[in-house]
Amino acid sequence: MDWKTLTATALVGTDRQTPQLASTEGALDAVLTQLDWQMPESALLGTAATLGLYQQVGTLPQTDEIPFETSCRLEEAPLCSGVAARQLTQILGDLTELGGVLSEFLSLTAAAGQRLPEVVLPKLLQLGVTHRDYREAIAAIVGTSVLGERGHWLAAQNPDWSYAAVGLTNVSSSIEELWETGDRALRSDRFHQWRCQDPHAARTFLVDHWQAELARDREKLLATLQTHLSDDDEPFLETALDDRSKTVRQVAADLLAQLPQSLLGQRMVERAQAYINLKFTGSQLILTVNLPTKLDPSWQRDGIAIKSPYKGGLRAYWLRELMSRTPLSWWAEQAPIETLLEAASQTDWQAALLKGWATAASWQRQTDWLEALVHHTDHDGDSPLERSRLLADLPKDIQASLLMKRRPTYGACSEQAWKDWLLELDQCPGPWSHELGQAIIDHLQYPIRFNHAYAYRYAVQPYLKSIAMALPPDLAEMIRERLQVGDDSNGQPDWTDALAKIQTLLAFRQAIHQEFELAQK
Repeated sequence: MDWKTLTATALVGTDRQTPQLASTEGALDAVLTQLDWQMPESALLGTAATLGLYQQVGTLPQTDEIPFETSCRLEEAPLCSGVAARQLTQILGDLTELGGVLSEFLSLTAAAGQRLPEVVLPKLLQLGVTHRDYREAIAAIVGTSVLGERGHWLAAQNPDWSYAAVGLTNVSSSIEELWETGDRALRSDRFHQWRCQDPHAARTFLVDHWQAELARDREKLLATLQTHLSDDDEPFLETALDDRSKTVRQVAADLLAQLPQSLLGQRMVERAQAYINLKFTGSQLILTVNLPTKLDPSWQRDGIAIKSPYKGGLRAYWLRELMSRTPLSWWAEQAPIETLLEAASQTDWQAALLKGWATAASWQRQTDWLEALVHHTDHDGDSPLERSRLLADLPKDIQASLLMKRRPTYGACSEQAWKDWLLELDQCPGPWSHELGQAIIDHLQYPIRFNHAYAYRYAVQPYLKSIAMALPPDLAEMIRERLQVGDDSNGQPDWTDALAKIQTLLAFRQAIHQEFELAQK
């Protein structure tokens, strides 16, 4: 008897349908025959109990072909201190005020070769899902000791956290599988990590898989070559100039423009020689521009569009692009940098020439050109260049020196001069030198000394948080002594509150640095 027959008999009733035992052989039927079938109600209930017990003990467990996840490997890196763990918890609990410290904290943890407590890992990994900026900070320490084996193992269990799933081994071990199954954003992140580890292997892999990729993926992956860009990348980038996608061709051209020894650089030199004439008249250099009225198609292949994306003249755009892609070493062979800048200022093409050279100096990482362009903006009040962008591309020591020379003088400069200097500071992220940091603290005292400096306070307040993040942490004591933020008797409570926040943030950063220094002793 089975459940179907048993249920039908129960519904009809044993007085109308007598239950019948099937005459089959088997262990179950042998048990059922022992029931008293002369009493149908009792036999029916006994059959139900017997069938239920039979199914319960006789059913095999369901099998699953999916393999079990491998367990997490044992940790090798030491755990960060309890104080550091509490500091991280404080950061994660107040991201509005302390979020900017997260990247610094993670970097210090990595430098110390330590790992984070397991309890914070889920929240940290999820933060990288919801906030792109924090994701970049977390991705920067993937593969180090910071997340530990547990963090990388956890990331592998959750598709949303897979951006951090790489273990402490080389990312190339899983790149093939990821290329077939991973989402595009993850592939881009992982390929960037590989490029950081092994530029040659990453480029070789990309060349082998290039043709099968969609245009938007080719564009993102090609842009990754910006990391550790070298002359070894030129042959591949040269072929990408003929890609079927316009955006891919543009990325390739912009990358090649950063390689002065490339074939593209040689082609740009030939164009500059053809359309720009340099002639000395005595000690003065005369620069003459004679651009074509129609663009040759070969220019387009090297990244210069027919139509300008900017406002202004079309030929001025062509000249600007030509300047930005011509090796600066060739220009330096023609005349000293200062002489070239002065000659450019005497032409109608000044804006295009200077902006093109500024871009070239940034792309080709030419410090002498960048510094000369900064000095040129000081001497030429009508210069079209943005000094803050030039400063941002300079080495830290030169940045600090130039900023120190340009700092305004109390009471002798306009409010706009202060704003311009603050903007330049903001474009030069820290860490700043002690000398520059001390100078900034001196300037922050100005509104305390002079109650009438409301305009200055208003101008500087938007930059206070970035200032606190860029100052050397060991200046926390100095800023506490100099600014006297606890005294608002001068009638400036708004300024006092703002300075209290910068002091608190700097003191917090100092405490973090001190904790990791103590742990390494």
